[in-house]
Order: sequence, then structure tokens, then C-alpha cells
Amino acid sequence: MWEQLEIAAQYQYYWADNAVSVTITFKDDEAKQIKSALELYETRLKAVSFLKYKETGYKQAPYEPITKEEYEARIKKVKPIQRIETEQAGAGTNFCDGESCEL
Repeated sequence: MWEQLEIAAQYQYYWADNAVSVTITFKDDEAKQIKSALELYETRLKAVSFLKYKETGYKQAPYEPITKEEYEARIKKVKPIQRIETEQAGAGTNFCDGESCEL
């Protein structure tokens, strides 16, 4: 949890002009540290949410621990992306200046 918060704070400081949106996952033994973490990072992060890792009770949990065997079985079901080749070039932005374009 602490490393995730620090990485988000670094992104906020060095990379973003606006608010970095971050969801921090935490384990049971870290739950009591959330208040302290928020106090420590209140001046370095604009927005943060917390999500318990593992048993969340959500039907479609964003993170779900699985075994290596489960992962390999699931990855076999992933189909490659079918790309369509075309001869046409995109519209592009030739002759554009600001909000207007010459035709």
C-alpha cells in the first residue's frame, strides 16, 4: 500500500498538472494504516480511493487472485486481434491551423 501511494505521489509531482486518479489496493493487515497514510499524503495527492485486495464481495472484482494453472487456462481462450489492412490514408490534419482547416 505504501509503495503504491508513493508512486502515485511521484506521478502527481513530476508528471501531472491536474489530479492523478489512483486506486490503492490494501491487505487486511494494512487496513488500520489507511488513516495514517491519508494524513501523510494529504498534501501530495489530490484524490485517492482504496480497494481491499482479495475478498471484496463484488461480482466482478477488479483484482482476483488465481493460480498459475488458472491463468494459463484463461490465457489460452484469448483470441488475437483481427486487423484490417487498408490502402487509404487517414484524414490527417494537413492544412490545419488551430480549429480550422483549408480544403
